[in-house]
Amino acid sequence: MPNWVKPVVWGAVVGSVLTMIVGFSYGGWTTSSTAARLAKQQADTAVTTALVPLCVAQSKADRAGLKSWENSRRSRLRTTNRSL
Repeated sequence: MPNWVKPVVWGAVVGSVLTMIVGFSYGGWTTSSTAARLAKQQADTAVTTALVPLCVAQSKADRAGLKSWENSRRSRLRTTNRSL
């Protein structure tokens, strides 16, 4: 084996390790698990943002319907109590 092979191999190994350290630390590289976690967070945020107005509107409509139902129930109870 020629004398120049050993320094070239070590240079390639050290260069590869340094490239990975710099890439993951400062270059924005991510692992697949980190990318999946970030995608899930973004999807959850998007769904929440989209559905909150609908849920609030439905809640208000349900309250209005419940009040109407309670009023009709009260008037039925009053009518029943008067007839006794």
